[in-house]
Amino acid sequence: MAKGGARSYDTAMAGKIRAVVLVLVVFALGGCGPDESGTTRPTLTFDATSVPGCPSGSTPVDLEFPPPAEVGVAVRNASGVNGRGLEVFVELGNRRFQVLSVTETEVGDYPEAVVIRFGPDTVGDAWLLASYFMGDVRQEFDAGRSSTTVDVILGRGFQGLHTPTEVNQAIAAAGRPTAPPGTCGIS
Repeated sequence: MAKGGARSYDTAMAGKIRAVVLVLVVFALGGCGPDESGTTRPTLTFDATSVPGCPSGSTPVDLEFPPPAEVGVAVRNASGVNGRGLEVFVELGNRRFQVLSVTETEVGDYPEAVVIRFGPDTVGDAWLLASYFMGDVRQEFDAGRSSTTVDVILGRGFQGLHTPTEVNQAIAAAGRPTAPPGTCGIS
């Protein structure tokens, strides 16, 4: 038991050290600022010419898998079923995500289960969120997006969220996030 406890401490300490280093790097490179929801989260701003391995003209993207508590989510229900957005709001909140808003809208042109919209600062966040949903998940990357919030749009094919075990299996199957076309990944 002591051995397992020591491992947990080492893992926790390593995570804290990575977080401190990331904060220092973020402040050195771009600072910290509020996103559209008013939540302050480090804003990763990079000049591609100063990021080792990034070709000139490519957009650097953050591929880091954050813990759910660091992922800001805006839920929009376009499934046609009233109240479904609130259900997902509660479910994601129970799984420790920062669910910042929920909007009930008219049915949109979203035949898939979920559409996830994100920008360069939230590639890893979107990759993680996609693992939580059953059914077809379409990811839409916008290189010009500066928000640190990920939009989750519930479509007509929405089926629900995976169980924690299914989430772990989906993450294992998906592997590490990959950089969208025209970008270069940093982590």
